This record gives sequence, C-alpha cells and structure tokens, in this order.
Amino acid sequence: MRTLRFATLFAAILIGATALWAPHDGHAQSPPVSDDPGYVDLNQFAEALDMRPNIEVNIQGALLDMVSSRAERKNSDAGRLMQNLRSIQVRGFPIADAAPADYEAYFDRFTDDLKSEGWEQVVFVREDNQRVSMLMRHHEDAVAGLTVMVSDPSDARLLFINIVGSIQPDELDTIMGGSGLDMGEVAPPSDDNL
Repeated sequence: MRTLRFATLFAAILIGATALWAPHDGHAQSPPVSDDPGYVDLNQFAEALDMRPNIEVNIQGALLDMVSSRAERKNSDAGRLMQNLRSIQVRGFPIADAAPADYEAYFDRFTDDLKSEGWEQVVFVREDNQRVSMLMRHHEDAVAGLTVMVSDPSDARLLFINIVGSIQPDELDTIMGGSGLDMGEVAPPSDDNL
C-alpha cells in the first residue's frame, strides 16, 4: 500500500464522513472546541514550518449542525455513530524544496511534541521516504481525538488531520472502514492514558 494513497483515502473517508454524518448536539452551548482534550491547534505546524498551508479545511459548529438532518436521512446508524464528533481540521503544506531528511526531522519533532502533550502513537507506517503516523488521545472511557500526519516527498507535502470528538474504541473500525487499517489491534485506553 502506497502511503500517499492511504493518506488520500483516509482524508476522503474523514471528510466524507463529516459531510454525511455530522452531529447536531447544540454546539452553540458547548465549550469551545479548542478546550476539548482531542483538539490540536494545527496552526502550530504552520508556525513551526514558517509557511502558510495550501490546504485548509475547518468543519465544526454551525456547519456540522447544518448537515445533520441530511446525515440522518442518508444513514441513521452512521449518524448515531458520529453524533459526538465536534471538529475536523485538515492542513496541507507544500515543502518541495526540503530534502527527505528535513521531512523526517519535521515529522519526528511534531510526533514528539504531540506525545509530550499526552497523545499516543498507535499507527506508524514508513515506506521509502513516506511516513504516516496516527496518534490518539484518550479521555475517560473514549478516544477524545485522532491526529494523522502524512509526509510524502513524492507529493512534496506534509498533511495534518485532527478529528475531535468522543469516539468509543469499538467504533474505530467503522470510522476507519476502507482505509486498510485493522483498528482491532489498537489497544483500548488504559489508566495510564487517562
């Protein structure tokens, strides 16, 4: 499996899931999504790279509410599954002038930063100079957020995806369906991760 194909498929699944199965739980009365334990400020990557993203997607709040009725008509099971989703962010950065070693240094630095903030790396794929890393953060008995990072020199891009919401571990297979990853092997949260 080529890393870029995986990343593209994963991003399409996540964005498609948001477009079809968004929640409608009264975001106006909820605390800001930036206060959620699963939230990652993807702008920190722009600052670290000292560049603006050429791909930027932010889906939350009113936009999620707006598509909720469509979600229920299209697929009520998926709508219920995704009802606790609060936000999806995507950022893509072109770094055509960077050498593969630079990609690896950025990737390692960002992974280490997230780990130091309580995120757990649950998937890591390396193929040639391509890398994919999925990190999750647990809160109470659920996954509070997923963050995916992709580095692909052949595409000259770093891609970051952050999904915020309360996701039960047994729901990860459904969310990841079609991505080619077997989430059944991902350990449920332990006391150390809470």
